[in-house]
Amino acid sequence: KSRQLSICRQGRWTQYRPPQLGSKGRKLMKENALCLDATDFFRILIVDDQQAQLKSVQLMLKINGYEDVTLASDGEEAIRKLQSDCYQLLLLDLQMPGTSGLNVLEHLSQADYATQTIVLSGESSFEWVKESMRLGAHDYIRKPYKPTELLNSITKAREKYNEKKQLKKNQKNIHYLAYHDLLTGLPNRAL
Repeated sequence: KSRQLSICRQGRWTQYRPPQLGSKGRKLMKENALCLDATDFFRILIVDDQQAQLKSVQLMLKINGYEDVTLASDGEEAIRKLQSDCYQLLLLDLQMPGTSGLNVLEHLSQADYATQTIVLSGESSFEWVKESMRLGAHDYIRKPYKPTELLNSITKAREKYNEKKQLKKNQKNIHYLAYHDLLTGLPNRAL
């Protein structure tokens, strides 16, 4: 019976089921549950209104080692999932009934998520591409695409995500060092 631990990733509490560990590893995991770093996880959310497309991309990702893949069949479901859990990558179709992919991108940019987005769409007009990139998409891949094209883009998005996380961590450290005495750890007087 595995335990679920509450951990904080990107400022939101979520459940994490740790891998099977020995008693020493379980104890360490339990003691440091709040210190787990989100960069150890790479969660992907795929959003498309075509079920066949969802399943085929999910299967391709699982074959290539991406185990934590979640599916959403429309924009509203994607926004609900983004609000309730943390994802490092979003694979997003633009043309969906109801809430479109552009609406999802707009929600992401307003909420300031760290999630990287790759748009997968059959629409190739310059206006769609321009608007997607303006709203923060990492890449725009036109359907149909080669699996290697998508996998290369995912690798680059993962690198960019990790760089942004490291930059944020470095900024926090610099801010701490700027306002705290290294010897005592106490706050410096006002600058």
